Amino acid sequence: MLFKEWGAFRDASFEYRKGDSWDRLAHQGVHLLEKFAQDDRIRVSHPKENLQVRLMRKLAGGNEFLSYIDAVGQLDGKKCLIDWKTTTSRYAEAPDGLLALDPQLICYSWMSGIPDVTFVVFVRKHLPEIQYLKATISEEQRKDFGPSCRNNRWAAGGRPLPLPQRHSLSAKRLRQLFSFRSVPQQSAVG
Repeated sequence: MLFKEWGAFRDASFEYRKGDSWDRLAHQGVHLLEKFAQDDRIRVSHPKENLQVRLMRKLAGGNEFLSYIDAVGQLDGKKCLIDWKTTTSRYAEAPDGLLALDPQLICYSWMSGIPDVTFVVFVRKHLPEIQYLKATISEEQRKDFGPSCRNNRWAAGGRPLPLPQRHSLSAKRLRQLFSFRSVPQQSAVG
């Protein structure tokens, strides 16, 4: 099935990064999927309900906040939200607590009420590897996230508030945010 679906795009117009090709990406993908199966750390029961989970939350003024969570499942037997990532270089793992500052994971935790979150990072390099990065989003973080959505400029338009797919924050920016966290909070400006 994978080869049939992937093969359908073999001749599609696509601009590859230097050193990449359709064959190279297919080869890396197969190796990453084999490694993922061998690791056997992720479980997603009832995939039709627990993959690409659409969550909508009503906000004040009749607005709605919409998000799509990649998966709700288990990592090493513990329930968590799962976000799949692909990259050509490893994600930062230090300092401790860094991942818990990722706005996308905070949003997903706020939307679902599930505190444990995971990035499953498929690292595309010569020797493919998979990172399983875990964090716990605190109740305080979830409570703080909600009001920030109410004050969002998108809310005025009455459309669902999008959470765009994007690369996670750079390690440098996350370190800046992490060090900022220790600064006393000032009152919010709304």
